[in-house]
Amino acid sequence: MKTIAVLFFFSLMVPAWAAGTKITATVNGMVCAFCAQGITKAFQSEPAADRVDVNLEKHRVTLHLKPEGALEDALIRTKIQDTGFAVVDIQRE
Repeated sequence: MKTIAVLFFFSLMVPAWAAGTKITATVNGMVCAFCAQGITKAFQSEPAADRVDVNLEKHRVTLHLKPEGALEDALIRTKIQDTGFAVVDIQRE
């Protein structure tokens, strides 16, 4: 009976795994479409990244990862810093 309960619980979690991960970084210094393009290009080369959204008004970069993808915070910070911007915060969903 315990096995069935455990399997049921994990079956509920599968859609969350299948959806991938969403990572939002708050970034200082982004002011124009050229800024957004540079950050987008930096992450498009990452195999784990499915989509990159840059919101200049809110100073946020949202990374949508592939279901099997993973990006460490250190790599995210480095990529953003390499494009000339400062990372304030990184949140994962």
